[in-house]
Amino acid sequence: MKTLINAIFVVEGKNDSDRLQKVGVPYVVSTEGLKVPRETIEHLKALSKVHPIVVLTDPDGPGAKIREKIRKEIDSIIVIDIPKNKAISKGTVGIENVPLTELKTIIYPYTKHTFVTNSDVSFVDLINLNLISANSRKQKALIFQKLHVLPKNSKSLLMQIHLLNISRNALKEALNE
Repeated sequence: MKTLINAIFVVEGKNDSDRLQKVGVPYVVSTEGLKVPRETIEHLKALSKVHPIVVLTDPDGPGAKIREKIRKEIDSIIVIDIPKNKAISKGTVGIENVPLTELKTIIYPYTKHTFVTNSDVSFVDLINLNLISANSRKQKALIFQKLHVLPKNSKSLLMQIHLLNISRNALKEALNE
């Protein structure tokens, strides 16, 4: 059993994601800006059945549009409103501009609650199920379709499986159907 932060943080892009990881958030969902791919929404819907979804987008127009896109799909989201003056640097507005100490303080209430996964899937299982090889595209597509796990790198893949409480048997069934 593994203990994880219970809340799932949603940000706009890689820089925001990197900032949250620097303050101790191990898994962050990026919307890829205004795009917010359908796959990301489906992944968030699956996660929202188990975890609170915390949306932390830039305090600007595009950030507001992203929050609304997610809210239309998942009504139980938590939105953290960052004051614009805290997110401005060198003429740009973004979560990546918030000083790390302030960012850690802002997200703290959502990081203090933990989640213990019931998943029994290990890294070795990912190898044995051909989910982390050069030829794993088909298998990753299957688990996305059945279990809404985004096809990312192996560390992220295992984290998602744990966050969604997916068992080894459920993973095998999704790959064999």
